[in-house]
Amino acid sequence: MSKGKIKFALFGNECQEHRLSCVREIFSFLAERHLDFLIEKDFFDSLTDELRKQIPAEALITDKMFDADYVISIGGDGTFLKAA
Repeated sequence: MSKGKIKFALFGNECQEHRLSCVREIFSFLAERHLDFLIEKDFFDSLTDELRKQIPAEALITDKMFDADYVISIGGDGTFLKAA
């Protein structure tokens, strides 16, 4: 992680239609501020299939070890526990 730069980690479950607007707002917020983020691989795969576009994540989270300052969990209890 670059010194002084805040990094986010994004977790979610399968992308559901009612959550897409929230996801788009989060990506917009991060992009406008040039903030780095990691994204959990299964969530990434679901989003790229649903949104049909490239997601500029710095890296994919594939296991329990990741380096981030803040975690954003989009989903229910299971998603929150997975992120924790």
